[in-house]
Amino acid sequence: MSDSLAALLVRRSRLEPDAPALSVGATTYSWRRLHRLANGLAGRLGEFAGPRRLRVGVVAGPSAALPFLIWAAVLRDDDLVFLPALPGADQLRAAAAAQRADLVFAAGAAVPEGSGVLPLDELFGELLQRHANDKNDSDGDDDGTDLAPEPAAPQGTFVFQTSGTEGEPKTVVTPYRRYRQVIDAMQSCGALDHADRQTCFISQPLYHSYGLCSYLEYTACASHTILPAGQSPLGPVGELTDPQLATRITAAEGVPHFWSLAARLAERIRAPQLRHLGVGGGRLDVPVMRGLLERLPGATVSVRYGLTETPSVVTHKVYAAPYPADWRSSGRVVPAYRVEIVKADGSAAASGEEGEVVVSGDCVAVADGVLRTGDLGYFSAEGELHITGRKSAFIKHRGYRLSPEPIESALMQFPGIRDCRVRGADEQLIAELVEDPPVARRELIAHLRGQLPAHGVPDRFVTVAAVARTYSGKIKRGS
Repeated sequence: MSDSLAALLVRRSRLEPDAPALSVGATTYSWRRLHRLANGLAGRLGEFAGPRRLRVGVVAGPSAALPFLIWAAVLRDDDLVFLPALPGADQLRAAAAAQRADLVFAAGAAVPEGSGVLPLDELFGELLQRHANDKNDSDGDDDGTDLAPEPAAPQGTFVFQTSGTEGEPKTVVTPYRRYRQVIDAMQSCGALDHADRQTCFISQPLYHSYGLCSYLEYTACASHTILPAGQSPLGPVGELTDPQLATRITAAEGVPHFWSLAARLAERIRAPQLRHLGVGGGRLDVPVMRGLLERLPGATVSVRYGLTETPSVVTHKVYAAPYPADWRSSGRVVPAYRVEIVKADGSAAASGEEGEVVVSGDCVAVADGVLRTGDLGYFSAEGELHITGRKSAFIKHRGYRLSPEPIESALMQFPGIRDCRVRGADEQLIAELVEDPPVARRELIAHLRGQLPAHGVPDRFVTVAAVARTYSGKIKRGS
């Protein structure tokens, strides 16, 4: 098991059994207890299947039991399929049938009557009662559950359904062994040095690929991970205002939208030990980072570029004090991948020349191992990747090709704007705003003119109730 994903959990439970491994809400589990409960849940799965592999579906939702189901599936080498939260029994049955799931659990959600879905939290509660006295055990890691022997050729996979920020829904299937392969590659090149022995708050849910890979990476680095309890009305960022949590964490992982919200709550966040900010999405919102670092002087910042089709990140860079003036680099390519920049005519771009980012390698979860990402970027002379935007997100306006993201960043810096989206329609540049309190348009336009070129200032501002976002916090484009 030494080169398997399951070994990350098993080894840590043996090396440091009593060290904190996982916290959800007010409950903290040691490595030994995490392993025992996952092992016990694997035993319950075995009651459904015996020695054969299962294809286990789990309906997306916040649940303290989800990390244990993840590890149980990995220990058994079952497939784990993350299903979207659907309102009715018929929709759930159809989704489960489409993914050929043998059984389906609902994580932290009400189970529609007649759906055949099993309540994961109820099953986990029974397991907690069964192992109520495990906390003080100190001999071995046997809980009376026999695991099936590790297969000679592991086949278990994580399965995600995603449509990204636009496009048709798709299924992404990645073997567990590929996650371990990329984690080893990241450790070999120093891309996980920042994750060593941290107490890390992971804001993304584990049923999203970024949340899952962050959790596995920090676990591999002997870190104590803290997951959102899902009780704050402000979402995961609101939990950083809880002093019982914020005073414990030394690192946090989140998408740019999470950090943008955190910057707005910076005065209420008391995190004296927070020394690392991890940012998914491929590039940094510089004003947001600078604002946060004024409150967290000396903290390091990592930027991660990855996709659902890649287990963990493709490129990675850590910025440390003294911070550079230029924050645009997404770093060097992790050695598990190959990355090329391809121009519109299909030829390879030269250094510094923009084109589509194409990622390839055995770990890429597409049929031929070659993924045309739809992202645009270039390699610097230093060999670092710079992401400039998405092909489908650019807006043609007044003869210019505009990326909406810098405009949205400038909008988000203005007081009263809680969220926004920029789009093009009817030859106009339109900014959709979530406002609280209402924003004076004249003052907003003056602010934008000081931040953007004239052709980047929106022609029209529209108040909306909410901006549609994906699980990862990315703005949904194309609508």
